Amino acid sequence: TEGLQRSLFKTLMILEITFAGIYLAFTRGLFIIYLVSIGFKVDYISTIVLASTVAATIVSIFLYKFPGFIVRKVKAKYLIFHAAERILWIPMVLSPNPILITLSYTGVSVASTLVGSFTNLAIYGSLDEMGVRDLMSKRNAVFNVTSILGFAAAMGLMAFLPPEEKFLIIFLTGSSVGLLSTVMVWLVKLGHLEGAEIPSGAEKPEQVFSTSSFLSAILISGNLLGLFWIPYLMDVLKAPDYMAVGINLATTISSIFASIL
Repeated sequence: TEGLQRSLFKTLMILEITFAGIYLAFTRGLFIIYLVSIGFKVDYISTIVLASTVAATIVSIFLYKFPGFIVRKVKAKYLIFHAAERILWIPMVLSPNPILITLSYTGVSVASTLVGSFTNLAIYGSLDEMGVRDLMSKRNAVFNVTSILGFAAAMGLMAFLPPEEKFLIIFLTGSSVGLLSTVMVWLVKLGHLEGAEIPSGAEKPEQVFSTSSFLSAILISGNLLGLFWIPYLMDVLKAPDYMAVGINLATTISSIFASIL
């Protein structure tokens, strides 16, 4: 029945963000800490962040100007970009080559922007207004919880795993967990979105693409903050890397409570 299909859709999308929260804590949440640990300085880290941000912004503009891109072969594109975002973390931790890391992280940012738009299209195009609000609130709540759990787990792993292996283990684990969220996307039925108007369940087209711009803004602000204090903490104050993760955890918790209040 239609009601059962909506319930299944919501469940799969909640599971998708559940795995995504842990994946992001294990990868993006540790990215700058990883770069500092392998000897990258602020100037080169800034270059990596700038390149990825510019690329993501260009993609956001492209999607807004050519919205038809996301309503053709929706499921295939969604899956490809969803999986690519998670897989592209692996080359970065296998090799400290600056060019490889820059290209891979730029690819992650581009894929993340596209995934944000496809996710919004799926939600707005599959549910009515009340359903969208219900799912969004549940996804936000679950993401907050799994982000905290992910950072807490990452902090523990950083403290106890062998120094020469910990980033490899954590990033591979994060990518693997992230791919579980891709499986949830694979299970979602999206055939009704083929050739759909933009968006079929929202009042304004901007609602589909707002996630991309919002994620870009979050990415910029988060990276700018970590860009300076993490190198200072680890290089100048000589604090252990797991302490930097602990501060990320505290920042995440405080941000969540601030948004609630």
